[in-house]
Amino acid sequence: MIIANLTVANIARSVGFYRDVIGLEVMMVLGPGNTMLDDPDIPNDAVFAALSIAGSQLMLQTRAYARSVVPDGDGDAGTSWIYIRDLDPSPILERLTEPPLKGPEHTWYGMKEIHLRDPDGHVVCVGMPEGAGPR
Repeated sequence: MIIANLTVANIARSVGFYRDVIGLEVMMVLGPGNTMLDDPDIPNDAVFAALSIAGSQLMLQTRAYARSVVPDGDGDAGTSWIYIRDLDPSPILERLTEPPLKGPEHTWYGMKEIHLRDPDGHVVCVGMPEGAGPR
């Protein structure tokens, strides 16, 4: 299993995007000092979150937390790209407050896709099989 792990500026803001716009479920949130948080209202000082959807997971961590875990890592955001497959982009389009970067479109490889940016500049493509793909 591959799990994307993105550095973000603010866990609460990013969880809001991935939970409320994309539709992922929050599995775990850590506060400072690696304290587990149970409250569904994620505080601005949260340092890490794990989310899931359809058997896949996404981890989010602040740049400072990432640097504490891997001190030589640069922790810069905005250069990552993730693909979420088998998720209908139509409901996401209804929840967006800004237009997507690209789409919705039916691709030559048989997917209905949209491309958008999360609050930290990561490109997120959401796609679902629709029609015939290559043979």
